[in-house]
Amino acid sequence: AEQYTVTLRLRVVDANGLKAEDRRSIGARHDPQLQPGMPKHYGAEISGAPSFVALQGRRQLDLVFSTYDGDVHALDRSGRELPGFPVHSDPIRSFDPFAPESFNARAYRENPAFRNLRDPLSGTAVGDLKHTGQQDIVATGMNGRVYAWDSRGHRLPGFPRMMPTPPGQHAVPTPRSATPHSRDPLRGAWAFPVLAPLQGGHKLDVIIPGWDGKVYAWQPNGRLVPGWPVEIKLPAADFTRDGVGPNSYIHDPKLMYSVGVADVLKTGKPQVFVSSFECSGKSVATAQTAGGLLPGGSTSTAAKGWLYGIWSNGGRHAGGAYLPHWPVALSGLAFCYDQSIDFVGEGVSPPTFANLDGSGLK
Repeated sequence: AEQYTVTLRLRVVDANGLKAEDRRSIGARHDPQLQPGMPKHYGAEISGAPSFVALQGRRQLDLVFSTYDGDVHALDRSGRELPGFPVHSDPIRSFDPFAPESFNARAYRENPAFRNLRDPLSGTAVGDLKHTGQQDIVATGMNGRVYAWDSRGHRLPGFPRMMPTPPGQHAVPTPRSATPHSRDPLRGAWAFPVLAPLQGGHKLDVIIPGWDGKVYAWQPNGRLVPGWPVEIKLPAADFTRDGVGPNSYIHDPKLMYSVGVADVLKTGKPQVFVSSFECSGKSVATAQTAGGLLPGGSTSTAAKGWLYGIWSNGGRHAGGAYLPHWPVALSGLAFCYDQSIDFVGEGVSPPTFANLDGSGLK
């Protein structure tokens, strides 16, 4: 079925009859629609989705993307880097005394690629942060940092910023979580940034959820938006409301998906909607999974996850950061996945917005 894939297979048998086999698949296809000079190799996996944006103000779209090597590239339509690009994140050793371990080892002394390893970038967002008519580029650093550059590749004042390290992250032995299968908070981030005017007006704030269970929001000057960060965790009153046993509740603090932002309440300022990695801990037999796809939906014993809604002023809102009746419990098809693979979550998919009932609310 895959007519353009070639598989190379190497089999080896030694004198003792021991056998080994290795395979490599290669895509072999010529695309006549490729632009001249494409594809290009950039040394690392491209992270997140690229953006097309007129960085030079010439009504021509440029291509902006980041890599897990810690680079941000900006290409014109000919494939050439724009002046000032690529730009780079910081070497990990410059801001984290715990990474890499054994830094004085020979491998780090003699191999610059190890010694100068940069903060991996997991995605970018492009927007006019200060409402000056010039586009800015914001990137998420996987070590819990946020970087920002202007359209000429200069770092914006006040950036980069870093999320704090949770207490006990480097403790030995590792602290136990409050309930079985739960996990402890970490400093880090993976979701690409979202830009929105949380404080009203035209200036855009930078919103990134972290692995410590908090959503952070920074102003264009790099300072935290008043009322942020906001912790994402099921309120005590909602355990009873949603039928969750405190001892079965699974709390994975990592917030892996980018937030959704929309003014669904028409207040003039957007609300922020966050998918959590929590789970009720309940499950049904795999054979009953298909029942969740039927009109009746999942059974009452199926796993639940939660979607959170947050006021634009976060913790400064009278009555708390969460919107009324939020978080909302969403039933899963079968069970919570909380076992062998970290970052594979039991949570809720990223939110999207639509005017489904014709009320005008988005």
